[in-house]
Amino acid sequence: MDFIRKPIDDTRVEHKEGLIEIHRLCLAFLKCYCKRDKSIQRMIFDQLDELLEIEGAEGELGECVAELFSGNEELALKVKEEQIRKLVVILGRVHIFQILKALNAIARVGFYPIKRNQNLIIKHLMLHRKETVLYVDKDDKSRAYRLDLMRQATVKLTNKGDCDPDIFIRAMYHQFLIRTIATCAEGENKYIESMCQNIFTINDLFEVLEDPLIYKDFKRPYLRFLIWVYFNTGHETVHPSLVNISHDPKIWKLIQEVTRATDEIAGGNLRTMNSVTPLNKVYIFEGAVPFFISFFDKYYQSDASLDRDIPEHVAIREKVFDGNYLVSLLLLLLLLIFSL
Repeated sequence: MDFIRKPIDDTRVEHKEGLIEIHRLCLAFLKCYCKRDKSIQRMIFDQLDELLEIEGAEGELGECVAELFSGNEELALKVKEEQIRKLVVILGRVHIFQILKALNAIARVGFYPIKRNQNLIIKHLMLHRKETVLYVDKDDKSRAYRLDLMRQATVKLTNKGDCDPDIFIRAMYHQFLIRTIATCAEGENKYIESMCQNIFTINDLFEVLEDPLIYKDFKRPYLRFLIWVYFNTGHETVHPSLVNISHDPKIWKLIQEVTRATDEIAGGNLRTMNSVTPLNKVYIFEGAVPFFISFFDKYYQSDASLDRDIPEHVAIREKVFDGNYLVSLLLLLLLLIFSL
């Protein structure tokens, strides 16, 4: 840690740039060094306060902290509120998605949300909302801007062209911000659910989920937001917007799109038996599977009125529960588990 502790001399440009590069390399090394090794993770965790004082290498810092808490519930339970506050302050200063990755790793370890950490992250994000919770305002200008961000970044992600680097950075920030907020809502936390419902309405979510010009990686956090803020909640009553959701054509279009996306992921990976990319792992585990379970368990009721309103619902449902599709999904889940 001696390189990390070395102070930066702001009066000497070459010295400053060189030391920042050393910090980046050290943090990149620590990220690799602590991967899946809880004893090393504990050792680095003891130096977390010092790491959070580093400036100029915030991207590498976020990646390192995310890896530090990966699979380590013990450390996630030990993290201090002041350390979470410092991460949020850094986020408000640099606006990069890697810090959001770190917060997401602290909010949930594996499949287990840490309620205390969820509450603390939301608390400090709201205290610094103007600097951190960006591109979510309800006015038409803000709505159009965030849609345009994701559409332009989609062109780059799908290799159909390029986009301005600053636009791409903002789009990635937005993606991980929504993912982090949705993660904090996971686990039926009524306070966080209510607060999140003031950020996006169901119509706001569907506007993104239905947009053919937006790539699935940007839609995934919106799908998780729908699941954990509206579908799976701690409230005893169903949200008014969901009372007749099974009669809304939008939900069936969404089911078709999620089915197609998982088909594409399964088809490509099962043909070659390649390990699934991290983003596709997240899409399957955090998006598609809980979405199908939640909708068909809680909101789907087949009756004459549904047959009248959505005559195609039977064919769509049968596709989801088709034997070949379920076998492909099961094999894909096994491939995901063994590639973790």
